[in-house]
Amino acid sequence: MIEQRPTWSALLVDLRNHGESHGLAGPHTIEACARDVAEVLATIPHHALTLVGHSFGGKVVLELASHVSAETWVLDSPPGPRVFGNHEIDRVLAAVYAVPLPLATRQALLPILRASGLSEPLAQWMTTNLRPAAEGSGLVWKMALETIPEMLESFAATDLWPFVMGRSSNVPRIVTVRGGKSDRWSEAELKRIAEAVRAGVLDDHVLAEAGHWVHTDSPEELMRLVLSP
Repeated sequence: MIEQRPTWSALLVDLRNHGESHGLAGPHTIEACARDVAEVLATIPHHALTLVGHSFGGKVVLELASHVSAETWVLDSPPGPRVFGNHEIDRVLAAVYAVPLPLATRQALLPILRASGLSEPLAQWMTTNLRPAAEGSGLVWKMALETIPEMLESFAATDLWPFVMGRSSNVPRIVTVRGGKSDRWSEAELKRIAEAVRAGVLDDHVLAEAGHWVHTDSPEELMRLVLSP
């Protein structure tokens, strides 16, 4: 993307308890994640700012947009509260907890996740969430697994529809990108999306062949959308 837009720059941030961002004090909430990123942005000179977040990160960037002036892209993340049921995120969590660690190679993770019912693109993406073990040999998860329940509880309880519907001039644009085959969108959420589009506070796009993991299912289509005028 940066090669196609040389005047742009990109900052990839690990949210707390993800990647290398470990050891932060709780509570581990959507608001805390947004505050973390805001503190990082405050240290970096920038002009026009665009926030992009997927799933859990989608709610984080919406919360963050209430603190900074930025165009905001929300990738397959309904703004409203939700009740976790028999969705893929539950299968992902079950699969993650069941993986025997350490693993000898990243490729060794694939048959385990496939056997748990995860899609091939998602299984491939999950291999990027491994790191060398601090002690001994092999690979372990980058994620702080013990914080997942608290973070998911905050994710489920957080309702950002009031912010979306009351969008201020400080937020020049809010864009939702939904997977056409995603199981995250209830009829109630789709109705609210339509209402927000009619109200002119939201732009909505659907990637027809993508599931929830739009960046792995339809990466080229997503890229074209982000780069479009």
